[in-house]
Order: sequence, then structure tokens, then C-alpha cells
Amino acid sequence: GAVGNDPNGQMCKAAIESEGVRTSLVYKDIPTAYAVIQTEQSGENTVAVYPGAAGAMKKEDLFSKEIYEELSSCQYLLVQNELPQECLEAVFTIAKTFDQHQHQISAKSSFGIVN
Repeated sequence: GAVGNDPNGQMCKAAIESEGVRTSLVYKDIPTAYAVIQTEQSGENTVAVYPGAAGAMKKEDLFSKEIYEELSSCQYLLVQNELPQECLEAVFTIAKTFDQHQHQISAKSSFGIVN
């Protein structure tokens, strides 16, 4: 994923790492992405998303040595549809080169989990 070089990006990185998750983040010179979710009493919701740094990722960002090494050594890979489509396709292509039926690869979408 990507975060901005801003306080929200640093907070996100710290929160993820405090849970023991290794991060290989791309830093962009635009603000970190965020979403606002409004939920009605009935349970219906509306989500407004500012794609920020995550939306500015390019597939070339995924071919850095650090990210490539992380993908080659991970057991689990979870990606979200907030990344540009070209990045999702690239990360799955890279991950499949390392897959020897020992990795769990999932994509979280607004419709559920895809394995």
C-alpha cells in the first residue's frame, strides 16, 4: 500500500506495525487516503473515499527491491480494492511467481473475500 508523507500516514504505519504486521509502504507526496462512512439507523451506509496516496500508486512502485522481497517471503497477502486496478493485477502476478501452494492470497472487496 501507500501512505502520504503526512501525520496520518505515520499514524497508520505505526498502528499497523504495533499489531505485528510487517509493512512495505510506498510513500507519496500527497496526503494519505481516508474514508468517511455515514450509517443510517436502518443500517444503510454511504462511503465517501479520498484515494490519496493509495490511489496514486503505479504498478512500477511494486517492483522495488524491498516490496519484491516482502512478497516473496510472505505467507499471507491481503489487498484491498482501494488500489488502482493496474497495481492489483501486478501484485497478484508477482505473488503467483512465488506461490507453491503455501501462500494464502485474498482480495477484500465490498462484496466479500475472494480466494
